Amino acid sequence: MKTRVVHQTLPVLIACLMTCALPGISYAQGGWSDPDWVTSVAYSPAGDVVASGSSNQVVRLWDTATGKLLTTLRGHTNFVWGVAYSPGGDAIASASFDKTVRLWDAATGDPLITIKGPAEGVVSAVYSPAGDAIASGSFDRTVRLWDVATGDLLTTLEGHADVVWSVAYSPDGGTVASGSRDGTVRLWDAATGEPLITLDGRGNICSVAYSPDGSTLASAHGNEIRLWDAATGEPLTTLTGPADFVAYSPDGRTLASAGSRSYSARFWDLASYVGREPTDVAETSWGRLKGHLQGRAAGVPGN
Repeated sequence: MKTRVVHQTLPVLIACLMTCALPGISYAQGGWSDPDWVTSVAYSPAGDVVASGSSNQVVRLWDTATGKLLTTLRGHTNFVWGVAYSPGGDAIASASFDKTVRLWDAATGDPLITIKGPAEGVVSAVYSPAGDAIASGSFDRTVRLWDVATGDLLTTLEGHADVVWSVAYSPDGGTVASGSRDGTVRLWDAATGEPLITLDGRGNICSVAYSPDGSTLASAHGNEIRLWDAATGEPLTTLTGPADFVAYSPDGRTLASAGSRSYSARFWDLASYVGREPTDVAETSWGRLKGHLQGRAAGVPGN
């Protein structure tokens, strides 16, 4: 894979790696000295701010150009497991083990709404493409859809047999995908809450992601990525590599995967899809990405 592709996908992969439960990693005035356990990150739609959730119960907003802390959002009383920006970038959702999903004004950091989730705690949250609903995954094995304006529960999606680590809306907003420790990926009708398809992921599903055009769904579980036809649920191919988290590049031509135990990442060139098998792979390590970020914070161009 050409270096151009790696650099294009680097912001996606930084977010991907930082959610790998890597201890002692966060922006800190150009360094990485903060001892917090960073559990999740999300880029603003404009790419100028990154939000991070952590084990110390706060959400922090960082300037992506300098790495400087912009503001800290306080209110949660336990781990913040997931963060997500609204499609317009004006609000942030955070999911916590304190049983809530909190919505914040992205510009001021002021709290907007506190949604009371299940007693077992909330792991993940994501906005619908229209920005009017939020899907959350939780330790009680359910996916829940919430009204953004009121915080009211719209519907509860039941069927998983274990914690739901990851949720994702299809780009058209019609389908919700959920990945669980029960080894399945489930697709749900976002309007009715009806189950559509159950996919056998063959392992603990840590992450699910739709391609930007909505045609493909990626699921990650340990040392393997599976690509699925999003419409039919048919498996397309299996990729072997560090795969606790996956993310597509904005143009959909590259898939990034990261492994929490290997401290490494791979970039899969989906543009070279030949015979249902991506042909070019580039790999990098966390140390190299860390060095790149430290160089950016210090004003030194990355290699």
